[in-house]
Amino acid sequence: MKTILVVDDEKSVRDSLKMVLEFESYEVLFAESGQEALRVLAQSPVDLVMLDVKMAGMDGL
Repeated sequence: MKTILVVDDEKSVRDSLKMVLEFESYEVLFAESGQEALRVLAQSPVDLVMLDVKMAGMDGL
């Protein structure tokens, strides 16, 4: 199973992507910030990262 990390500071976006991606049989991990995403990546291998471009602190760019 492929794993996708979704990084977005909006819960509604994370929830929507979770529903769609899990329906398509992906394992989905989440982070609310760039810093949290780095911690997740240090612990778990992922196949794809979906980043929000505009977030407080560390953005998706």
